[in-house]
Amino acid sequence: MQTKQYGEGSCFFARVWYCDFVRIGQSPPTTFMYHVYVIKSISDKRLYIGSTNDVRRRLQEHNDGLSPATKNRRPFILVYCESYVSKTDALARERKLKKFKNSYSELKRRMKNSIDDT
Repeated sequence: MQTKQYGEGSCFFARVWYCDFVRIGQSPPTTFMYHVYVIKSISDKRLYIGSTNDVRRRLQEHNDGLSPATKNRRPFILVYCESYVSKTDALARERKLKKFKNSYSELKRRMKNSIDDT
């Protein structure tokens, strides 16, 4: 597994999947990759964790106010993304980050500079 730093944040790659779509604005292939993402609200500086098969589309939905959980905290920027071949693995990781404080705290430590700079 590899980690690569970008100006907009960092992206975690499972199975050595090169996930440059986040940087260049293209949608990933939606048939075989699932993603756990972290977005940061520009207005209140809080983070939100979610999962999807298309990060670009999902970020746009958050920014358009289509998600009840985040519609009052717009706009958002993507600060972190993990990619998985298995949807089950992605959903398990999302649940772990949301449910277990230690997992979430460790992730925040790993991306400290990404979330502090925005």
